[in-house]
Amino acid sequence: MLRFQFTESDKPDNVKLDKLNSGIFWATKMGGKRIGHNGSDPGVRTFMLSDLNKEIAVIVFFNTSLSEAEEDVFFDIYEDLYKYGLELKNKEQ
Repeated sequence: MLRFQFTESDKPDNVKLDKLNSGIFWATKMGGKRIGHNGSDPGVRTFMLSDLNKEIAVIVFFNTSLSEAEEDVFFDIYEDLYKYGLELKNKEQ
């Protein structure tokens, strides 16, 4: 379940492994830097993403809808939370 679906020798022509890959119920996101799952319904947007080493993860539920042009706001909030998680992890070391 946790292994990548595509490899360099076994992938569709349109898949760039450094940008996108997937497994069962998850995919790489954010330019291949995160793995997880996200989704939406009217009024709801969710993210469950981790770094590739599975050391820092963020789960977010938004109870609002934004237009497609505004959707980067969700990723900005996620990225701020990820950076905060990274700060907390680095303080522990």
